[in-house]
Amino acid sequence: MAADSLLIPFDCDSFSRQALYRVIEQVEELRLDHNESLKVEGVVINQFTGHSSLHQNLVDELLA
Repeated sequence: MAADSLLIPFDCDSFSRQALYRVIEQVEELRLDHNESLKVEGVVINQFTGHSSLHQNLVDELLA
């Protein structure tokens, strides 16, 4: 609650995608209830493999 911004780490897999959306929802709830200046600065992508279409699709979804 004391932070003004945060970075969210993200592994390129379906489980992490679901968890990421839950984290973003929780951050929004914290922002509304306790710290209106809190914002997500970005998502740090880990374990990305360029030749994997799943990884590229997940990154494309995040960018949309």
